[in-house]
Amino acid sequence: MQLIHKLRQITVVRYLFVGCSSFVVELSSLLFLFHVAHFSLAAATATAYWIGLVVAFVLQKLFAFQDYNRELKALSRQGFYFGLLAVWNWLFTITFVTTFGSKNVIISRSVAIVIMSGWNYFIYKNVLFKSADHKPKARKVMRWWERVLHDPLLRVSLLVVAMWRIVLELWNQVLGHWLQRQPDLSANVLQWRHWDGDWYMSIIREGYAPVDPDWHINVAFFPAYPQIVRVVSNIVHVDPLYVGLVLNIFLTVAVVYLLMKLAALIAARNGLSLTRSKQVAIMSAVALLAYPASFFMAAFYADALLVLGFVGAIYMALTKRLLLAVPFMIAASASKITGSVAVVTVGVIVLEQWWQERGSLWQLSKRWAIAGLGVLGLAAYMLYSWMRFGSPLFFYYAEKAWGRADGGFFVKRIAAYYLHMFEPGYYGSWYNYAMMLFMMILPFLVLGAGLFIARRYKTYWPLVLGFFTILLPLSTGIIDSLNRYCLVAIPLVPFIVTWLLGKIRPAWLYAVLGLSAISMLVFAVGFLDGRWFAG
Repeated sequence: MQLIHKLRQITVVRYLFVGCSSFVVELSSLLFLFHVAHFSLAAATATAYWIGLVVAFVLQKLFAFQDYNRELKALSRQGFYFGLLAVWNWLFTITFVTTFGSKNVIISRSVAIVIMSGWNYFIYKNVLFKSADHKPKARKVMRWWERVLHDPLLRVSLLVVAMWRIVLELWNQVLGHWLQRQPDLSANVLQWRHWDGDWYMSIIREGYAPVDPDWHINVAFFPAYPQIVRVVSNIVHVDPLYVGLVLNIFLTVAVVYLLMKLAALIAARNGLSLTRSKQVAIMSAVALLAYPASFFMAAFYADALLVLGFVGAIYMALTKRLLLAVPFMIAASASKITGSVAVVTVGVIVLEQWWQERGSLWQLSKRWAIAGLGVLGLAAYMLYSWMRFGSPLFFYYAEKAWGRADGGFFVKRIAAYYLHMFEPGYYGSWYNYAMMLFMMILPFLVLGAGLFIARRYKTYWPLVLGFFTILLPLSTGIIDSLNRYCLVAIPLVPFIVTWLLGKIRPAWLYAVLGLSAISMLVFAVGFLDGRWFAG
């Protein structure tokens, strides 16, 4: 009895007890609704989730964290944050369970519970049910969203992304009339799902099915983006294409906003004034949207989600909010195989911070353990691939359908590209030659930028980010699409802009960005036409 009494005094024990109890309630509801009431898997999971959620919240408040505050102000604050957490957990649960299918409903829901328990405990303890002696900090946490909404950088990000997307859509409509002879404006929107977009649509509509008799080709595409689109599309009953395109607009706004925050932080840490830091932030955002492959973030692709994962994870890690970096890393690693580079990069940032603080090995181990949670997105897909197809790397082997991942690695095959570097005729057209030449130069540009930043600014995570950004895509043996893969290296840009603004006249920098934007529109022609090589 004394042992039970002592255990009851430990908050985390009470939290786990309530979690197990609510899990039993939810799982029982799920099995009843799915097998007895014959609800669809998504409907049964959603309904059972909300039942378990209400039970969990009441027990966590009154029993686990012993919060008996019934004041209207406290309840409204808890309700606001609980609502945000509930929506996030709900979307995560639906996406995770439906990804693994009806045969694995118990296992997938159990794994989802374990994953969510970590961030739920942190938020319950530090936000929802914060003790009275920490009220000043709780009030600061409560108003973070107000600071974001009033942040002038958010308004700038909304403006530049809106202008960028309008220009791209006008370009798309013009090309639709010119190339496809298609006067229908809505029909021209279909051009945004060319190439990989069709594979994402097949995942949304058919799941990971044997699309090809020899290769399960769509398995090569990671589930985060198509699953989010499918869930939202089922909720709002809108065509997945339009959901995905609108979702990418919001994701791009978030990318630009966090990139500007990151750029301002880097500029300020390198001695620039507040005015110059804002200039660096805006120029970095323009550089991203003018990059020749940035139009992929507007297309029916996962690149906007992937880049958001990188920029958000790096910004949160640099501001020492490591727990907030975890969901960004999970989003990245569940979007593409290159997303795992975000975890490695954050690990290097943690190491540099630890070295500056002269911390203990125990502190470093704890921080690395938290950063390691970022691979959960990749680990979940590997688990699914193993359970469904018998191999955790089946998504990698599926790339053989495109001539990649054939065991030759990149050393033998990359040389073939550079042997014909000065032979435009080898690539069939000047358009293809210009694209290939740009991608052949990219590895040297990215690695050179990383080396320059390491030498000048004495920080090494940009070099690691640049190195793996180049290495991982090339490991499949093909240089194609490298321009798109290098979108994740955008956190290097603020360092370069910070240096350039002090070395050259802004007019020259504006000219370079303008030329880059024109190149982006030219490269977009091949993608939107659906017949030309687009990278």
